[in-house]
Amino acid sequence: MPTSIDQLERRVMQLAIEEKALERERDTASRTRLTELRKELASERDLARAKWLREKQIIDSIRQQQVKLDSLKLQMEQARRAADYQKASELQYGQIPEVERAAQTASDELARVQEFGSMLKEEVTEEDIAAVVSKWTHISIAKMLESDLKKTSEHGGASTGARGGAE
Repeated sequence: MPTSIDQLERRVMQLAIEEKALERERDTASRTRLTELRKELASERDLARAKWLREKQIIDSIRQQQVKLDSLKLQMEQARRAADYQKASELQYGQIPEVERAAQTASDELARVQEFGSMLKEEVTEEDIAAVVSKWTHISIAKMLESDLKKTSEHGGASTGARGGAE
């Protein structure tokens, strides 16, 4: 589950504890707060979960389209090798462009849904790796990235690689 939903679940747990405490109270202010709290609890959780599920659904759709596209391209290549030009033509000019359009539509939909922030990512960034290493080693992310930048600037921004620069 994404971190934002995990944090929301923790918030929901805190609100549930507050709800239990307010249930025992009999005064009007406590009853009013209890009603507000229940509404807040339901709306926050439902909105975040719906956004997460929508993003997940679109990403799954994109992946399915990509698998289908790869399969069709393989079939087209096999048809060409077998000199089945009719089938190759149907695949190249009919089915493949159709799947590509569907994949592009799904990608556009994902961009629209993630326009104001995303809950899921399809790529692991340098910052993601630094965050994990930071949790394991208890070294701050800023310090790790700073030392990495320092190393890069000392070497003129070029990496020599495993061979030590020998060609």
